[in-house]
Order: sequence, then C-alpha cells, then structure tokens
Amino acid sequence: MINKDSPRYVPLLKGKQGELDALVDTSITTQATTIPLIEVVPGSGQSDDPLEIRADCSKLIERLGKRWSGRVMLDGGLLDQDVALDAADHGVVYFLAEEARRWTMTAQPVLRLGDPHRVFLDVATVCAEDGNGLTIRLTNDELDEEPEVLDTELESAVSLIGLAYEDVDLLIDLSEVQGEPAVAGAARIVLPLLRGLTSIDRWRSVTVASGSFPIDLSTFTAWVVGERPRDDAKLYDRVTTRWHGRRLDYGDYAVAHPVLGTGAPYAPPPQLRYTASSSWIVLKGRRTDPRANNQFYDICDVVAAHPEYAGAGLGVADARIANSRAEGPGNGTTWRRIGTAHHLDYVALRLTTLGEP
Repeated sequence: MINKDSPRYVPLLKGKQGELDALVDTSITTQATTIPLIEVVPGSGQSDDPLEIRADCSKLIERLGKRWSGRVMLDGGLLDQDVALDAADHGVVYFLAEEARRWTMTAQPVLRLGDPHRVFLDVATVCAEDGNGLTIRLTNDELDEEPEVLDTELESAVSLIGLAYEDVDLLIDLSEVQGEPAVAGAARIVLPLLRGLTSIDRWRSVTVASGSFPIDLSTFTAWVVGERPRDDAKLYDRVTTRWHGRRLDYGDYAVAHPVLGTGAPYAPPPQLRYTASSSWIVLKGRRTDPRANNQFYDICDVVAAHPEYAGAGLGVADARIANSRAEGPGNGTTWRRIGTAHHLDYVALRLTTLGEP
C-alpha cells in the first residue's frame, strides 16, 4: 500500500534511449509515486542551430510520450536555451512545452536562476498557458550563496514568472557527492539552507537531490563483483534525520553520473549496475571474451544469486535478471535500461514502505 505521506521520488534522468525505455518497465507503484526530471540531450554536441535544437526536443518528447503517462519535469539546460526557435522568438522551453501538448503530456518546465532572460519569458508563457507549475532547480552556483540572498532571488524569480510559491517545486541539486567528506559537506550546505529560507514551507514541494554513481566502470575489474556506496541516499538520510520541518522529497541520478559524458560513443562490455540497500552492485564482462554479449546471461546469474537481489517480483527488470535467457543478451542500451528500471522500482518501493531511499 502506498503511504501518501511518503517522500516522492524525483529521478534526474538524461533523455537517452536506455533511460527512457526504463520508464516503460517500471511498476505501478513507481509510476504513481515518481515524477522524473528528464534532461534533453543534444544529439550531435552543443549546437546553436535552431533546426538541430528543435530536432533534439522533438525526438525526446516523442520517445517520452510513448513511454510515460505521468507528470514529468522537462529540462532543456543542456541545450542552447538562448536561441530563437520560431518567428515569435520562443526558445527551448516553449518548444518543449508545445511538443508535450501534442502528446497530452502533463509537463512542467525546469528553470535555473542563472538562465537567460529568454528562458524566464518562455517559462512565464508556458506556466500561464498550461497551468502545470514550474520546477526551480538550484545548482552549486546558487547553493554557495547565503540563504537570505537566495531567498530574495527566489522571490524575484517567482514574482517575475507570475506564480505563487505553491505552484513551484524547489529542487536542491547537489550534483556529484562521493565519499563521506562530500556527504558531510553537502549536508552542511543543505541544512542551513532549509532553515534559512523563509519561504521553505510555501513551495509545492522541496526535493534534495544528488548523484554518486561513478562516471564509468573503468575502476571495476571484469568478473569481480564490485560495490560502491550509495552516498546520494546517505546524504538524504543524513539531512532528513536532522531536519524537523516539512517533508523532503528524494532525487538522484539513478545509475548514472550527474555529468553528461563526452567523447565518441563506444560499445561497452556486458555489465549490470544493480542497486541494493546501501550500495550498488556492479559486475561487468570483458570486451575480448569470445562469448561477446552472451556474457550478460552469466552476469545476471551472479546478480540473481547475490544476497541483495530483490527478487523477480519487484518488476520487469528483476524478472528479466532472474530469467535472462528468455530474451537475447541485448546491448549497452539494454543493460542501462535494466539497471535503471530496477533502480527506479527499488528506490520508489523503499520510499513508500520505509520512508528512505
């Protein structure tokens, strides 16, 4: 049973094929208690070409519209948001909202306080036309400021857009948090902010988000089960045990690093990133193994036998791990899809039953 007072889950996902496909595989509980934030990923690197930007937005919305029916936060921050995309001088934010309407998607824009003026104008227009509200995403630049200064900037932004605080979700994004010193340092940033913002009780929601999955699997040895602590979950737990105010929702970057990877894409070795209670279990094969992608079957066998395996009943991803040979071994997109879908189901279930990620 879903506890309506449980923290809501806000995964911050890059709009790539594997992550979007994972949304299809999530459980009913996950879909009912999760509002994903989707970042539009440039298709061919950073571009100021309006046609390329429109194509990136359209592709993302079409893929998302076929895979997710719930509310979603749309973030165009990885694109050039200061480029006019139509004759009316609208930019990325407006075009994303326009495309989302075609799919009858309940979408809300994401705003950073340092965004170009065009973004603020687009956000104000979209919020007035759609009535779905807004997400303000605070990143490291804003989090370095004193609470009273940030309070004033937030008030100014909300007023400029023409919304009430009650229509805005506040997302506190610490980005990468890895290691105990980083967890402690991030908590020392978040807690004074929560206590210092005079508006803290007025926002529609407040989410504390961070990411701690490594940027790649280069430090893991092939065919050796590795673990990495879930420091993003640890940060949230540390903050919530010391905070006695309103409910705080939980956000993370699932089984990905917060920063978008650069460089030419390559075919990774078979692998699985599997979320457990306090750590990630990671197992990968070898690129040179003659079994090639069929190594994934054996990887699934190892994970399914691990004490932290959640069981085939958790969702589609765990059922496939339990019976991996029922389908082909897949490729890098498949493995990211399975790892992400398991993560979303596992975290959503823990939040609704335990109140912790």
